[in-house]
Amino acid sequence: MSFLIRFLGSLLIGYNASAQINASFFPYKDSYHVRGFLSDIAVLNLDKDTKPDVVVSDFANDNITFFYNNGDCPNSLIKGNSLIADDGPVAIDTSDFNQDGRTDFAVLNALSNSVCVYKNHISPAGLVSIIPFGTYAVGDSPKAILTKDMDGDGKDDLLISQSNNGLVYILRNTSTTVSIEFEQAIILPSTLSLETVAVEDLNEDDKLDLIVFGESAGHQLLFFQNQSSPGHISFLPPVVQPIDFSPVVLKLADIDNDGKKEVLAASTDDSRLLLLHNDASPGLVNTSSLGHLLYIETFAGIIDIEVADFNTDQKMDVLALHPTIDSFSVWTNVCISGTWDESIFLSPQKIWAGDNPVALTLTDLNSDGKRDLLNTNQEFRNLVVQYAKDNICASTGMTFPASAANYYSRYNPGEFILTGVGSGLLTWYGDSTLHEIMGSGNQFRTPWLDRTDTFYVTNSTSCCESAPIAVIAAVICSILPPKPVSAYRCGPGTISLEALSNEEIRWYKKFAKDTVVIARGATLTLPYLDRSDTFYVAAVKETCKSQRATVVASIFPVMQVAEVKAETGICSSNGIHAYIPASQKGIRYYLMENETLHSYSGNGTFLSLGNYPIGTPLQVLSANACDSISLNIQYQDSRIPIVPNLVTANSDGTNDDFFIMNLPAPAQLSIYNSWGIQVFSSQNYENNWGAREPSGIYFYELQFEQCGQEENHSGWLQVISNK
Repeated sequence: MSFLIRFLGSLLIGYNASAQINASFFPYKDSYHVRGFLSDIAVLNLDKDTKPDVVVSDFANDNITFFYNNGDCPNSLIKGNSLIADDGPVAIDTSDFNQDGRTDFAVLNALSNSVCVYKNHISPAGLVSIIPFGTYAVGDSPKAILTKDMDGDGKDDLLISQSNNGLVYILRNTSTTVSIEFEQAIILPSTLSLETVAVEDLNEDDKLDLIVFGESAGHQLLFFQNQSSPGHISFLPPVVQPIDFSPVVLKLADIDNDGKKEVLAASTDDSRLLLLHNDASPGLVNTSSLGHLLYIETFAGIIDIEVADFNTDQKMDVLALHPTIDSFSVWTNVCISGTWDESIFLSPQKIWAGDNPVALTLTDLNSDGKRDLLNTNQEFRNLVVQYAKDNICASTGMTFPASAANYYSRYNPGEFILTGVGSGLLTWYGDSTLHEIMGSGNQFRTPWLDRTDTFYVTNSTSCCESAPIAVIAAVICSILPPKPVSAYRCGPGTISLEALSNEEIRWYKKFAKDTVVIARGATLTLPYLDRSDTFYVAAVKETCKSQRATVVASIFPVMQVAEVKAETGICSSNGIHAYIPASQKGIRYYLMENETLHSYSGNGTFLSLGNYPIGTPLQVLSANACDSISLNIQYQDSRIPIVPNLVTANSDGTNDDFFIMNLPAPAQLSIYNSWGIQVFSSQNYENNWGAREPSGIYFYELQFEQCGQEENHSGWLQVISNK
């Protein structure tokens, strides 16, 4: 059952098989794709085969998807059909509503403000069909759904918390064996904004009391004592318990084995687990019923919690889900009767839970008598199953053979070959949590080791894996390699490499298996090098040698000037094309356009730099580690008008008219004499003023539009005529 609105992307299922509560609890995983964003998970027996099946709701796509449990290990779940749901399914809970021996379920829909009830029908041939059997309105913004028998008539009723108005809707179950029906909702008023709800018999009167959280005058837990009788549901006014934060999840469990269940609460906004001791007397829930509050620090905020006896010591342990750190934390219960402080739990152990986990529940999927883990995460849209190991392995004799060595040694740093023997698959890990898989098989070659390290190996078949065996790879002689200092130069010539170490330094041409020392000391000088090359250096102390470090000598080509050109021509909307006629292959070119830097790689031939508007200043840099050369270019349109300053109107065929080269059309021209009197004017000048005026100095004004801009040119000219 779920008390949260949860938007998910994938489902992780883990099978508990270890007596220890630690990271090795859920070692195996299967993957099943689930489309959309899962909002809740529920466990139910769809086909009456005694194996728990799984149903998930998809908030984004408004559907319900079923997974059938075949009992295999691995691949225990088979994806079944999907069912169209109402708008925004956010939570699911299950029950045999009509007591026909088949598990039904109800889905809470946040967007349609309703709860839909579905009947599980199994034909004589064993075929499963899910039948919608009623929709009920439950007010604005429903948050959580719960199926519990509140009036003691043997039928589970529906409880829905509603956040907007702080109401609890209770739909009393009036079903028969052939029909599923609920009475009109009983509304339990509250002044609080309800976020989560839980029920439990707090006072041992065989009636389920109601616990809710809300916010009115601060953070509060409200306890409603159940006064119901068969056919009638009622509660006493609530008992209020102030708390420090706003929980998103409530659970109840007998933590101290006194026969009464305590309240556990957690929040995504607070990195503490709250436990409220149950001091209720039989038949009564009042302020004396609420015992000591205990806050226990955790790794991060908690979105969900589950409680179970994981290590079969008859004490209830706690598993919490942390969405921001992608992990669970598990508290092993070591409570001694009469103790109620932080010593009731051992320090929590962290367990990986996948990227952005958001939901959690427990069930025995593989029929081994232990509670297994189902959890979802938002990052991956799949269903992942984690299988048990130790209890299955014990029955099949899966142990790591004694003939496998657990200690290897070598004097100098290097690689190790670790060997094991097993009847199944040997898996080698780099850490004790078994998260970092290094290799598999009867032999495993380690990375280069310059110090002692420990690896872990397990033997497995199917979903059965042995406990890990530690294997030590010991390096007797362990010193750090030198710190290399690479170098470069422009063009062929002498180059020196350096290395730093407090020990003796030796230079080699190969990384490994080369005993030829080409130099000793902190510096390697190469008299002549015409291309880049790689060398290796090691530190030596007596007969102990470090791993070799890499030192690079880089020879860069000498820079050559790059010629940059631009096309000429009349302006256009695409601009003028700039280019490098012959770029150098392997050389990086940088073009600065105003304050924008563009990068180009030389290809040995023509290299286009793009089109730019007339007058754009460009700077081209051709650079490498040796040098850089910059060339500023400013290109203009070759069709700019050229105005003459001399007209000889003597009919000799040369300069007889005022002829303007590259004259745009249309162009306005006005001519004035030295007295400022206009002697010629044209709105569309066509090079037709023949200067039939007396000799002297004249002035012109030329106006035209070019490339979308108005241009104004003025100046003087001399006229020589026969007048």
